[in-house]
Amino acid sequence: MGRITLDKVSKRFGDVEVIPPLDLTIEDGEFTVFVGPSGCGKSTLLRLIAGLEDTSGGQIRIDKQDATHVPPAKRGLAMVFQSYALYPTMSVRENIAFGLKIRGMPKDEIQQEVERVADLLQISALLDKKPARLSGGQQQRVAMGRALARRPKIYLFDEPLSNLDAKLRADAREDLLELHRRVGTTTIYVTHDQVEAMTMGDLIVILKDGEIQQVGSPMEVYQQPANKFVGSFIGSPAMNFIDGIIKNGEFIAPGINIDLNAKDRIVDGLEVSLGIRPEDIAINHGNIEAIVIVTEPLGSETIIHVQMGETSLVTKHPSMTTLQTGEKITLQFKSDKIVLFDKATDYPVNI
Repeated sequence: MGRITLDKVSKRFGDVEVIPPLDLTIEDGEFTVFVGPSGCGKSTLLRLIAGLEDTSGGQIRIDKQDATHVPPAKRGLAMVFQSYALYPTMSVRENIAFGLKIRGMPKDEIQQEVERVADLLQISALLDKKPARLSGGQQQRVAMGRALARRPKIYLFDEPLSNLDAKLRADAREDLLELHRRVGTTTIYVTHDQVEAMTMGDLIVILKDGEIQQVGSPMEVYQQPANKFVGSFIGSPAMNFIDGIIKNGEFIAPGINIDLNAKDRIVDGLEVSLGIRPEDIAINHGNIEAIVIVTEPLGSETIIHVQMGETSLVTKHPSMTTLQTGEKITLQFKSDKIVLFDKATDYPVNI
């Protein structure tokens, strides 16, 4: 079992509160991703769970048992760091076996466990090599192997792929997901990369300034952002925002008039930001006039930057396009994909 409950957990460094009191539950077997911009507190929160930092308040429970003051080695966790922290003078075999030797496991059992983990991660051919002779991706697998050998209840990953190039990152993501499918152990993964968050997490926890902004599945946080920050942070390219006002159930902004069919549901005169994803803007449909500024052909799709009066927007076209810079086009927003945010609070407005 590996259920984690954070109950009003907080962290202060001197007079600075970096993690205000927060609540969070991670169910046994879930792959949970902590994501947010640099300095949002995601690594600090992971270290609190690991016991590498002391809490300033609240309680951490692992499988309903209070673990707030339990030493890291006794929490049943295994952590993989960004640097991998491999011992350079030891072989891969010795690196994987090190923690088992410290625990006093018999030699024959250690050998069996090392071989099991090496086979699982497909690194059996590397067991006698030193870390310096391994690629970044191979070192990452060895670090994972050392964690796996301990058979923990929970795995903690602190940006483990950030040192890899784009191709290796994609391969390593696939490896981690396959490993989770096979092992099924509760996993918490920290990243600033929203692509990793969206492709890997069963559950995504979005943080800003130490506070949880939203908890949900990848599709929930993408399609139903809890506030404007989540809408702007999740998605690449990011959600477009247009400031305007509500009049008689319509969204009004310079060059835009969109009937929301919400005359009796939204307060007249309310100042809002209209949010729309790039893929939810149809080109050369509708009556919103715009000019093409830049096109970015990506093969399977094209990112198109347009100017609509004083407002810049980004759209996605699902294929190559012949649109040229300076060309006049029309736009149409998919009405069921529009999200309105109250400018005073940044929270969604029910349409």
